[in-house]
Amino acid sequence: MPSFVVTGVFRHWRGEVYELDVESEPAAIVVTQEHPFWSVDRNAWTAACALRAGERLQAQDGRTPRVLSFKPRDGVQPVYNIEVEGRSQRQKNDLTPSNADYFAVII
Repeated sequence: MPSFVVTGVFRHWRGEVYELDVESEPAAIVVTQEHPFWSVDRNAWTAACALRAGERLQAQDGRTPRVLSFKPRDGVQPVYNIEVEGRSQRQKNDLTPSNADYFAVII
């Protein structure tokens, strides 16, 4: 796996996070509400909070798993946005490519 230089880290002390359940994923994907996913049904990047049950997402391996649920996680927790040098695409996992130089990391 290639490595990249992190050029900036931005902490949000009280981030609201959510659990996105997707078929064939072993556990819920923990995301911020604006985290983008590619919706096969809309043929567009779509914020996690706008996804609906049954909507198909595009996985890197060609699968199109369906959204099962999107629900808030109890409490707030730190969320970090990370800037990576010279990159125009990021991936948190196989379902969440993003077309920004920043992406959120939930710890």
